[in-house]
Amino acid sequence: MKAVVLAASLVIVLATNVVAQTDAPYDPPLIQSELDYLAVAGRRVSLDFKELQPKEVLEQIGEKVKLDIQVRGLLPKEPRLTKSFANATVKEILSWYAREVPVIYKAKNSEKLVVLVNTEDVSGDTREAS
Repeated sequence: MKAVVLAASLVIVLATNVVAQTDAPYDPPLIQSELDYLAVAGRRVSLDFKELQPKEVLEQIGEKVKLDIQVRGLLPKEPRLTKSFANATVKEILSWYAREVPVIYKAKNSEKLVVLVNTEDVSGDTREAS
């Protein structure tokens, strides 16, 4: 009986540890290396997004930091994004965006960022051409 209780306790502890690890912030592939190539990556800015579509957020970021952002694929219309940044780096803002919207970045040069969107799960009415 003690062995069963010990085994059950061990399973619970291990499962809790795995669940706790999945709560860590996740940076999608290619964020760290690609964003570092941008001339504006370390620039600090303040931006305020309120109930904006993903496309609108990218437009505001590009306008604010004078970055040529091009989208390849279809951006979703949802979720509506709301977030305020005060004195955050452009890299921090773009990293947040990639966690909210499933995209991957590719820096074409120090002033041009290509946003790659997964087009495999396009469902028509919930997506929008960019």
